Amino acid sequence: MHKLSVCVITFLLIHVAYGQGIFRFEHYNTQNGLSQNTVFSVHCDPKGFLWIGTMNGLNRFDGYDFKIYKSIGSQPNMITNNRVSRIWDDARGFIWMESYDGYYHFFNPKNETFNTLPRYSAFEEEQNSKGTCFLQYTPNEVWMGASNSGVYRLQYQEANDTYSITQFLSRGTNAISNNKVSLIHADSDNNLWIGTIRGINFLSKTDIENQNMNFQHLNVDIEFTGAVAENNTEIWFGTRQNGILCYNKQNHAFWFRNASNSHPALSMPVTHLVAKDNRFWVGTAGMGLVNVNPETNQWISVPFHDQTVLDLYADRHHQMWVTGNLFGITRVETATMQTHYYELTPKDNLYATDLERHYFYEDKDNRLWIGLHGAGLANYDRNTDAFVFYRNNGTDPNTLSSNIVHCITEDHNGNMWIGTGQNNGGLDKVIRTTPAIRHLIPDEKDKSQNGNLVRCIMEDNNQVRWVATKNGKIHLFRSKESNPFQTINLITTPNSSEQGNNVYAMLQDDRGFIWLGTKGEGIGISKNPVTQGTSYNQLSFEWFKHNDNDSTSLPSNNIYDIIQLSPGRFCIGTFGNGISLASRRMGGKMEFVNINTANSNLSSNLVRSILLAHDNQLWIATAFGINCIDIKSLDQAQFQFRTFFHSPDTPESLSYNDVVHIFEDNEQHLWFTTYGGGANRLNYKKDQPIRFIHYSSDQGLGNDIVMGILQDNNGYIWLSTENGISKIDLRNNQMELYNANNKLFFNSFSENTCLKTHNGTLLFGGSNGLVAIHPEMEQLQKATYRIELTNLFIANKEITVHSPNSPLKQNISYTDVLELNHHQNAFSIQFSSLGYEDNMVMKYAYKLDNFESDWNEVGNQNRAVYTNLPPGRYTFRVKASSGAGIWDTNERVLSIRILPPWYRTWWAYLMFLTILVIATYWVHRTLTQLNLYRHDLLLEKKVNQMKLQFFTNISHEIRTPLTLIIGPLEDIINKSNLPDAVGKQLRVIRKNARRMLMLTNQLLDFRKIQNNKMTLQVSEIDIKRFALDIFNSFEPLAAHKNIHYSFECNTDDPKVWADVSRLDIIIYNLLSNALKFTDSGKTVTLRIDETPDAVNIAVIDHGRGIAPELLPEIFTRYTILSTNDLSGTGIGLSLSYELAKLHGGTIEVTSEPGQGSTFTLCLKKGNQHLTNQPEITIIHDAIHQPHPLTIPDNEIVDTTNPLDEPQIRTALVVEDNPEILDYICQSLRPEFNCIKAVNGQEALPLARQYNPSIIITDVMMPVMDGIEMTRTLKESIETSHLPVVMLTAKNDVADQIQGVETGAEAYITKPFNVEYLKSVALNLVIQREKIAGYLKKHKAIEPGNLNISSKDENFLNHLIEFINQNYANDINIDQMAAHCCLSRTVFYNKVKSLTNLSPIEFLRQMKLKIAAQLLEKGYNVSEVAFRVGYNDVKYFSRQFKSFYGYTPSKHPTSGSSPSDED
Repeated sequence: MHKLSVCVITFLLIHVAYGQGIFRFEHYNTQNGLSQNTVFSVHCDPKGFLWIGTMNGLNRFDGYDFKIYKSIGSQPNMITNNRVSRIWDDARGFIWMESYDGYYHFFNPKNETFNTLPRYSAFEEEQNSKGTCFLQYTPNEVWMGASNSGVYRLQYQEANDTYSITQFLSRGTNAISNNKVSLIHADSDNNLWIGTIRGINFLSKTDIENQNMNFQHLNVDIEFTGAVAENNTEIWFGTRQNGILCYNKQNHAFWFRNASNSHPALSMPVTHLVAKDNRFWVGTAGMGLVNVNPETNQWISVPFHDQTVLDLYADRHHQMWVTGNLFGITRVETATMQTHYYELTPKDNLYATDLERHYFYEDKDNRLWIGLHGAGLANYDRNTDAFVFYRNNGTDPNTLSSNIVHCITEDHNGNMWIGTGQNNGGLDKVIRTTPAIRHLIPDEKDKSQNGNLVRCIMEDNNQVRWVATKNGKIHLFRSKESNPFQTINLITTPNSSEQGNNVYAMLQDDRGFIWLGTKGEGIGISKNPVTQGTSYNQLSFEWFKHNDNDSTSLPSNNIYDIIQLSPGRFCIGTFGNGISLASRRMGGKMEFVNINTANSNLSSNLVRSILLAHDNQLWIATAFGINCIDIKSLDQAQFQFRTFFHSPDTPESLSYNDVVHIFEDNEQHLWFTTYGGGANRLNYKKDQPIRFIHYSSDQGLGNDIVMGILQDNNGYIWLSTENGISKIDLRNNQMELYNANNKLFFNSFSENTCLKTHNGTLLFGGSNGLVAIHPEMEQLQKATYRIELTNLFIANKEITVHSPNSPLKQNISYTDVLELNHHQNAFSIQFSSLGYEDNMVMKYAYKLDNFESDWNEVGNQNRAVYTNLPPGRYTFRVKASSGAGIWDTNERVLSIRILPPWYRTWWAYLMFLTILVIATYWVHRTLTQLNLYRHDLLLEKKVNQMKLQFFTNISHEIRTPLTLIIGPLEDIINKSNLPDAVGKQLRVIRKNARRMLMLTNQLLDFRKIQNNKMTLQVSEIDIKRFALDIFNSFEPLAAHKNIHYSFECNTDDPKVWADVSRLDIIIYNLLSNALKFTDSGKTVTLRIDETPDAVNIAVIDHGRGIAPELLPEIFTRYTILSTNDLSGTGIGLSLSYELAKLHGGTIEVTSEPGQGSTFTLCLKKGNQHLTNQPEITIIHDAIHQPHPLTIPDNEIVDTTNPLDEPQIRTALVVEDNPEILDYICQSLRPEFNCIKAVNGQEALPLARQYNPSIIITDVMMPVMDGIEMTRTLKESIETSHLPVVMLTAKNDVADQIQGVETGAEAYITKPFNVEYLKSVALNLVIQREKIAGYLKKHKAIEPGNLNISSKDENFLNHLIEFINQNYANDINIDQMAAHCCLSRTVFYNKVKSLTNLSPIEFLRQMKLKIAAQLLEKGYNVSEVAFRVGYNDVKYFSRQFKSFYGYTPSKHPTSGSSPSDED
């Protein structure tokens, strides 16, 4: 046993320093998008994404943005608990994590779905189970153990890119020994070992490959821990109470090492086993750490600071690190077994935590880092055998964000990431220090703004660096020291007590004197030279300032630059009065020769920098351009400068006019830095034009405000800016940026404050001291960039796999082909280099092949935007570049296809072509038809004109005979000795003759209007009286139709100018139409209203109304809006409208279907509107007579139905025209007693009531026409037997066929001959009577022998069948009527009408015929009498003889004839 050698290193001996190894920490927290500030786990996946587990979800970080995955509400397929404790990945790229509740989840980053094991919603045993162990068995197979639910086998399924899961429990065919799994181990032969609390299970590689899950249960009474270790020959398994189970892989033997045969420590649970350097390390819970040599079976107790091993870590330097419950850590040297103890947590901080919870991590450089719970981050320095700690400092934002460190990892470029928590934690990125760059702070104690703001730097002959700060102090540094050895302060100027002068320029001349140029206090020159033995604290200065009374004095007290031109001669640049040539005269007096814009062509008096080039050209940088002059010209007092300015029209001119610094490089090229235009390199050769080469932020410069420039010994150019320092490689013009985000301590540098020291160190002064760069120590480490697509946006909305109508089948990072719809052609793509360098330094370039030919170099922008791309195939390419300006060759390529809209697809084009062909055909056909129609229309128009002319001529011819008819009629009617019947007929003739004359006149007037030949004879009319006369003429008609008819006049004496005859036509037509289309019980009103300018005559009815879509056609010629029952010529309203227009008036109509219509005639007052019109003649003092049309025939035909002679035949006449109705009824008398009806609906109940012998009906009638009435009659059993004769003006054959098909017995067209009508009616009735009489006489009443309809035949058959079934009973009329479903009266009338027999007679005949049939079959008379319902045989014999003419006994039997005897 080795003796314990413990090296206790206290915190006083441990070097705690900020800046050794780590430059600073860069923080990411919720303000940067992290879901929560406690980071438990960080993992870098194969693509380079960082996965961060927090208390509130899983985060994916790409260097720019955090993408958060967490469970919200009842969202499916998410993690069970948002507190993610641990993250790792498997061989297939799935991200695994353990949540706080113990469940394991694997996340598919391609389709962004989670799966949980044990299954969260399965059996109760799984709900209470937790993940315990994980094994990547093969690249396509994972095994996972659980605390309560056995073991899970996960096999990768490439088809659906997920795992198929098989669970093995302690029950079933493939059972394991116990469900509580503590370890899973695959040995070197790929056999599987599964440890549980009840034995260990063995599954051979062969069985696994053959899918034969036959677990061998071993040592089922032993509880195994999670400890397992394996060397070349043995496998050791830790147990809870039985020591270690050992297995020999060669002879397959098992044996136990326990306290009795090996070491007392094995009496305790074995919690840790590590196989290292052919030795086993055994950690126990209670008896410390033991080292075992399995070959010699030598057991060595390794003492450490505790007895319980919590963690055992073997590093890459063959050191074993042991932790326990007690604070601190023990390092064991595996070769010597010597141990070293280290305290990690400060004593004053022990109370803040219960355990240190060590997190071990070795970086790519094999440096060991330990994260501590409460003591920050510890780095083991192997050279000093000490830990360097990095802890949070509340006053320094560059320190660790929290002292609670949970996890450590590295990305692919070696950047280290720290997960911290609880108190102001988050994700910290480690920015490492570089030996090539040091930070020098002149006065660490001075916290003022100007205390460490360096404004000028100089190195003297003693290699002492003079550093002037803006608080008026000069700090002196030796070359290898980081702290100043002396500070020069209280620089007192002559004639002034001011202190704290700001030094902007310093120079040591060739004699060793120090020159100080200040801003505001002139120049100070040391009184003594600085040599090797100079005491710096005894230096004093002589001051020179501007004197307004001395032209040879210093031109300005603001000194920005001083150079030496030659021994004893100097050039001073002032910021306000040009330059000054200084020299010391005899007696020590300084003489200044001033050159400014007043005495030369100097471009500006604001001089910032001066340089004497190798060719003795003096270059002067001013706030407005560059000036150049040969030094010889100054000696000759010739101040003619060459000037250089920025010209927008000359690309190779100076980039900016405000020039800050001038520098000459090793190749004797001149450099000019500007205050906003970057840097310029002058490319100048004799006999060639001046050309400036520009370097700006577009090429990678940190900022376009460049303050200083130096060149190192390797030829690199270094430029200080307001955003760091840029290094240019002149061989390829590539740039690398150093700033506070990577290697520098601050970003802002001062003007002309830079120096290259004697040993090649570059010094740059700025806002917080000096940056010392040692280029020879600079090691360029080229970062690797795995540029990846991170987000897709369509119409500025982020698109994921699960977005509605998402084009992504996989996460954009895993997508190589993207197919978009035509409306998704405005999109943007985010990308990241995943190098996690300074985002301001990174540069990107992208292009879209097939859309653009050149790369878009967009600097540090990481988003490509495209809008309104046409459909097509594209290839998106993106690449990255570091600050060094080297473009990485690894491009990320995405194929994009934008689908065309449906109307731009090939099948759409085919459809369009087809439609075009069809359309062309139809257009051609339509044009052809239109030409034909046009020709037919012209022809038809000509024919119509001829027809109209013919009708007009006929109308003229008709007027003459009508006049000869009406005149004599008037004379005859006026005779007083006419019979009433003759007078009545003559008045009907007169009335219809007048109507024919009215229609003829309207046709002639219509023709006149059409040919513009209508003339008006207008005169003043009392419209009230005139309208009232017309109104009164329609009173009888209104009364007859039972219409409420009224006249209203709302003015006293209305007068209008109008043509009496034409106005009569208008009002007549309006009233006639109103009464025609208004039903009984409704209202018609004629109303007259007066306005200041017009008189309105309105006809208001409550009739049927007019549909809104028909109103525009109401006044169109030949428009017939009524149904066939009330249709007219279609001329009346059109004629009235045209006549109203001729009067300068209008007719307006309002109507609502079912509510009625209002026609309003509006006539203007006075006659001014009628004058000066050739077709109108104005007549004054005219005498008005009523127009003939208004003289009505007052006779209204009576349509009542008296039955004068009930015993004669009855005819039901149905006609809507009262005159024709009355005429038909008069014509049918005296042969028929007539019943009248005006429509089918009124006729139906009359037919049922009166059972007429015949029905004569018109076809076209209101309410119900003749066709519908006949159909109803023939379908009803009560009326189907009634014969029907139709009268109609429709003489088409099809109309006649329709009438006959409805059941009409005859169809007579109008005009008809009344004698013919009478003959048809009588013949139909008499024919039926004769047939019935004949049958009655010859005893042959059978349905088939009657000329009746099929419905009537069915009726008789039904009745005869009833009698045949019931003839033996006492049948009466009521029983027969009930059987036929008819009333007694209807039944009687129907039987009588069909058979000319009463029902009793019909029943008697039927019984007697049945009796005859029975007699023929051999029955005797008595039997037959009783069988047919006769109780009295004698009465039966009398009835039989009365019907047949002989007695029943004489009726022949079958085969014989009746006897003639009585």
